[in-house]
Amino acid sequence: MISLLVSLSILAAGNQVIKAVIRQKMISYALASARDSDGAANLVVMDGRSGYIGSSTIQLKYIEDGYISIKGINVDEKGQWKQIAEIELEPGAYTLTGLKGSSQEIVALILHLEDSKGAETNYWQYDEDVHFTVDKLCKASLSVRVSQYAEVEVIARPAVYRDE
Repeated sequence: MISLLVSLSILAAGNQVIKAVIRQKMISYALASARDSDGAANLVVMDGRSGYIGSSTIQLKYIEDGYISIKGINVDEKGQWKQIAEIELEPGAYTLTGLKGSSQEIVALILHLEDSKGAETNYWQYDEDVHFTVDKLCKASLSVRVSQYAEVEVIARPAVYRDE
């Protein structure tokens, strides 16, 4: 019984080390994806959990320097989502970017904001950069959404930059 508990403790500790290594890698990716024009930091530190988007056969993979690969077919009659990051935004002006040349009907980055009073706002980014302002401290989650019956093969570099 004691050896089982020791084995489980070692396994749990190893799991924590792996999570810490992945987190450090995701932080380095965020640092590597500062905005070219002014060096503004990318506030998105992705979770590093590759996998399928919802119940589709579309796979999201983390690749080097803050890029993600989104590839496959969604044969479901509903759009599918996968959260890739959570961030906290202070009052100010921001830009959401990462996808270029896509259409909202195929694949999009969705930034969901929720303030302390429960007010919610969603920003969809699929081609052009999206500029927005936050009036109060809020929590945000960034997700990838793939539309129903969509076939996707996209490389994206999700980012939220502070503009002020």
